[in-house]
Amino acid sequence: EGKNTIAVVMFQDTGSSSDCLMGLQIKASDTLVLKAPDRINVSFYGDTKTTKAITWISDGNGEESLVQYVDASTVSDIEGFDWSTANAVKATRSGGAEVTNKAIINDLKIGTKYYFRAGGDDTFSAVGAFETAGEDDGSFSFLHVTDQQGSSEADFTNWAKNIAGAIDTFPQTSFIVDTGDFVNDGLNEDEWKYCYNLVADTLMN
Repeated sequence: EGKNTIAVVMFQDTGSSSDCLMGLQIKASDTLVLKAPDRINVSFYGDTKTTKAITWISDGNGEESLVQYVDASTVSDIEGFDWSTANAVKATRSGGAEVTNKAIINDLKIGTKYYFRAGGDDTFSAVGAFETAGEDDGSFSFLHVTDQQGSSEADFTNWAKNIAGAIDTFPQTSFIVDTGDFVNDGLNEDEWKYCYNLVADTLMN
């Protein structure tokens, strides 16, 4: 909105030089294209029988952030499911060009599987699934991983294969504890994207 100014300064040795050129093109669209949410993480928050926390990263262009979820036992075909009928909880947002989104889902059923997706403004993640803890003796199994510390897509492709293989070997795993290091350069966004997104099929299910 409002007035926009583009300023250009050129420096030449002589005013008569003939090799001074400038090219400028501006493209505008009345349709805002939002990137799909990524770096999605499902974790504990409070009572593991009734509560889940979901975080993700989105671009700063959207106006809403939410998680939609539904009891899996009520859905016969998740691919054809009408998400407008699902439960929804709003997320808190922080950030600028990239936004960190945090949603807490409360009052879930004990020992129940749910389908979910995260996003907003009609732009959502792929469908994932989580299950709340049940009424049992309190025993559980978890997977401990550490020091993947990759720096390239190839590194984290191998990491994703290792995680998927570990879950296949120990299907009773309830959750994963990762004690790091996660990436080689904590300020490199691409490394974080590889770290989470390449293993998303496992972490979201």
